Amino acid sequence: MTQDQNSGREEAHPPPPEKTGGEPKGPDLVLTDGSDSSGGSDSLDISELDEEWTPYFRYESAYSDQVEAIDTFLDLLADNGYYVHEGACGTGKTLMAVTGGIHAIRDRSYLSQHRSESGPFPEYSRVVVTTPLKQQLKQFIEEMRGINRSLAGGIDPVSTVVMRGRTDMLPYAYTDAAPFDRNSVTAKIDDLREMTAELIRFDSNIPLNWPDGMTPPDFSRHDYDWSEASDTAEQHREAYRFDPERAKAVQRIVADLERGGAEIADNLVVDGVETPYPDYVPHTNDVVDTAVLERRGTGQLPLDLQGKFDPFYAGFFAGGPSVPFSFGDAQDHVFDRHELIEKAASRGICPHETMAHLASDAEVVLGNYSHLYDPQTRLLTEEKAGILDEETIIVVDEAHQIESRVRDMLSAEMDIYTLDRAIADVEIARNYATGDFEKTPSSGMSSEKRRETKKMVNEALNTIPGYSVSVEDLSEVERLLRYVKQKILGYGAEQLDEEFKDLSWDQAVDYGWDLSDIEHPLTDPEDPDDPDKLMTETVRESDYDAGTYRKVYPVMLGLKFVYEGLEDEGVHDRTPQGVEVGDFFKRWAVEGLVEYHRHVVLDHSPKETFPSEYPDWVGQWTPKLQLFNCIPRRELQGVFSELGGGVLMSATIKP
Repeated sequence: MTQDQNSGREEAHPPPPEKTGGEPKGPDLVLTDGSDSSGGSDSLDISELDEEWTPYFRYESAYSDQVEAIDTFLDLLADNGYYVHEGACGTGKTLMAVTGGIHAIRDRSYLSQHRSESGPFPEYSRVVVTTPLKQQLKQFIEEMRGINRSLAGGIDPVSTVVMRGRTDMLPYAYTDAAPFDRNSVTAKIDDLREMTAELIRFDSNIPLNWPDGMTPPDFSRHDYDWSEASDTAEQHREAYRFDPERAKAVQRIVADLERGGAEIADNLVVDGVETPYPDYVPHTNDVVDTAVLERRGTGQLPLDLQGKFDPFYAGFFAGGPSVPFSFGDAQDHVFDRHELIEKAASRGICPHETMAHLASDAEVVLGNYSHLYDPQTRLLTEEKAGILDEETIIVVDEAHQIESRVRDMLSAEMDIYTLDRAIADVEIARNYATGDFEKTPSSGMSSEKRRETKKMVNEALNTIPGYSVSVEDLSEVERLLRYVKQKILGYGAEQLDEEFKDLSWDQAVDYGWDLSDIEHPLTDPEDPDDPDKLMTETVRESDYDAGTYRKVYPVMLGLKFVYEGLEDEGVHDRTPQGVEVGDFFKRWAVEGLVEYHRHVVLDHSPKETFPSEYPDWVGQWTPKLQLFNCIPRRELQGVFSELGGGVLMSATIKP
C-alpha cells in the first residue's frame, strides 16, 4: 500500500479480507444485533465525515457499513452495552472495532456531550482484543501498526501489547538446558521462580557473593537483623516486592559466570536474541559467598536453599520493577512477542513479566481466547496486569466460535503436580500455625520471631472475610488432599489395566505404540442420576464428605493471606497454588452432574523425570481430575458481566 505524503494516511483502499469459518453458535448475552451482509459496497470520504473518531481510522475512505457500525458500537458503549456485529469478509470489522474502542477510551469528554443522554460517558481505560486464530491476531497487530503510522502529527500513538502464554515468553522454554523439556516448562519454571524468590527477597538467608564495586545497604545483606529494622529498611520492604539490590547483584553475578570453560564465551540465545547470561540454568551455589559458608562451618547452603533459579526473573525486579524501555522503542508502538524478547531478554529481563508490566499501561491489548475465558490464564492476567474490569472494552473476534472454542477452557482441571504443591502449601502453613518451626523453611529464627510469626499466621487465618479457618481445618483439608491424590493415582492405574489388557503399558511404550490421552469416567454423562464415583467413595471410605470438599476453598483463601503475611514480614516467600484449587474442590461438590461431567484424564505427556513417589506410568501420563463443562452459557455470562462493554463480531452469527 502507498501512503499519502501529506496526511500520512494510506490511500483509499478496501481493508484486507478477514478469515472466518465454522458453524454459527452465538452467545446469548447480547443487547442488539448489528447484522449486515451487504459487503459494504458504498464508500465514503473520511475527510467529509463530521465524526471525532476519524483520526483513528487508518484509510482515506470507509465503507458506509463501517461508519454505521462504529456509530452503533459507540451508542452501545454509552450504556455499557454489547454489540453483536455480523459482517461479511472484507467489510472491515477489525478496523471498526479498534477505531470505536480507541475513540471511547481517549475522548470521553466529547462522548459525554454527544453520545450519552443519561449522564457522563462511561470511563474506559483500555481495549482488549481476543481472537482464537493466530492469523487473525497477526491481522490485529498489523491493524494497530497501520493506525499508528497513519495518525496525524500531535496525536499520540496508541500503545499496544500482544499477550502470549508463559511458554511462549519464558527464555528457558526455548532451550534444552536442564532441567527443562517442552512437557514440563510450567512446573519447572514455578520451581525456578520459587528459588529465585529465596535469593532476592528481603531477609534472605543466602549470603551473596556481592560483585566488585557494589556496596549494598545493610538491609540487603543476609545477616541483617530485621527485628530492629531501620525506617529506611521498612520503607524499602513496603515499596518493593523483592529487594532490587539483591536482584541487581544476582543479575551481575550470573552475567559474569564462566561459560563452561569454552574458549569463546557462549551466551544463551533465545529465539535468535543473545542474552547476557550463560547457556545453562544457574544454581544458587553459583552466586553464594562460600567464605561465609565456611565461617559457618557448613560449607554449603541448607538443602531447601539449593537449586536452580531464573536470572531473567531476578533481572526484572532489579529495576524495582520498571523496564529500561518504553512503547516508543517498539515498532510503531506495538510490542509483539519478538519485540518483547528482543528488548527484554537481551537485557537479562524476563519477557513474560515485562509483557504483563507493559500491558497494565497499554491502551490496546491483543490476545487469544485464553486470556478472557480460561480461568487460570484469566486469573494470572488479572493478577499481573489488571486489565479485565469495568473499564475494559472487549473485542471478541470469530464470535460464532465462542461456545465450541471455550468449552475446554471453562472446564476445570487439576493435575497431580498442582495437588502436590497445594498439599505442601497447607502443610507448611500448618507447621507455622502450630509453632512447629523445625518443619518449616524458617527453622533458624529467634524465639521472639517465632512467637510473632505464629501469632501472625493464626491471625491471618481468622481475618478471611466471611470465613474462619482453624488449625484443625488445615489438618482436615491436608488429609483430604492426600486422600484424593491417592484416589487419582488409583483410578489411573485401574484405567491403564483396562486399556492394556493383553499387553502392559510399558511393553506398549517399548514397542513404540502411538499412545494418547486416556479417560476414566467418574460419572455417566448419559445418566444424570448416576452418582459421582469419587464423592461416593470418599463418603464410604473416609470421614470426609461434600462439606470437606467445600472447606478446601476457605482454607486455600486463608493460605493466600498467610503467605502474603509471611512475605511482608520477610519470613518466607512462597506463592501458593491459590484459591483456584479451593474453587475446584468446591465446584466438584456443588456443580450439577448434567452441566459438568467428572472424570480422571491421563494426559499423555512423556517426561524424563518425575517424583520417585509416583508409579512408573506417570512417566508417560500426567493424571488429572477434570470437571468438563458441557454447557458453558452461565460461565460466559459471568465473564462478560465483569467488563465494561464490547463487541462480538463474525462473518456469520445467529443470536
